[in-house]
Amino acid sequence: MKQGRRRDIDLRKLKRLITGRLDVLKIAHHGAINGYSRELVSELKPRICVISVGEFNTFGHPSPSVIEELEKAGCGVIRTDKAGSVVIKSR
Repeated sequence: MKQGRRRDIDLRKLKRLITGRLDVLKIAHHGAINGYSRELVSELKPRICVISVGEFNTFGHPSPSVIEELEKAGCGVIRTDKAGSVVIKSR
């Protein structure tokens, strides 16, 4: 992914930083289809996917197809428009 002159970390490098199954993945761009990476979710296999999105947003985020793909991938989806603020604590 690229944003202006900035680029996200390469998936290959990211995989080297993560050992085991990923617990939580924050889905980019409010769950919009153009910010979603099927390859990233497939490779990292997160248990929970958090989508930060405003209630009644005019852009239609998150994309229903993104939600469907995340659920098919076995990722529990938490949306801030439905659940409110999300706090994640590590042990």
